[in-house]
Amino acid sequence: MSVLDSLILRHQPLRIYNITEDSNLHRELECYAEGLTLLRQELGTMLTECFYATAESYGLENAERMWGRVRDDLSLQKRRQMLIDRSSFGYDDFTLQGIQKLMSFLGIDGIVYEYPMALRMVIDTKSKDYTQGQKNWIYAQLAALLPAHLEIDVLWGDFCFNDIENKNLTFDLMDAKGLIWSEIDVYEE
Repeated sequence: MSVLDSLILRHQPLRIYNITEDSNLHRELECYAEGLTLLRQELGTMLTECFYATAESYGLENAERMWGRVRDDLSLQKRRQMLIDRSSFGYDDFTLQGIQKLMSFLGIDGIVYEYPMALRMVIDTKSKDYTQGQKNWIYAQLAALLPAHLEIDVLWGDFCFNDIENKNLTFDLMDAKGLIWSEIDVYEE
């Protein structure tokens, strides 16, 4: 039902006015209806933008600014999911699944290696396309959100511990050869 039809319908039971299409009251209601239609559209947009699951523009941008930075380089669905994950992150989410959720809302694709005896965690990212500013921001977010007693190492790019571990070389063997990380990654015996 249009706004104009709704206004006319609400006035008819009163039987005070004779509302015909050529009456002054009808023209006045048309004017009100135009303004109320704009208001209705804007309220609909605001309602859409208020929820992460339906937001499309300024709702996403405002929420992303609140949590960090605007991620307009990602798809709409990915941005929504990141915000939903961020909002659902709680004090009891410091399990492996919780850390993966943390990585999801920071926009990191990667693998988490836990070393509980050493109080250390290594996050191996799959992408090497991060700028230095993005790396700094991601590391700062991880440091702020993860427990303070953990040491966090973030590996950016193609480096992967699994590749090194699969070579079956001990650290002493690699260290004795005087190899640096980039050389260890491609070293073959």
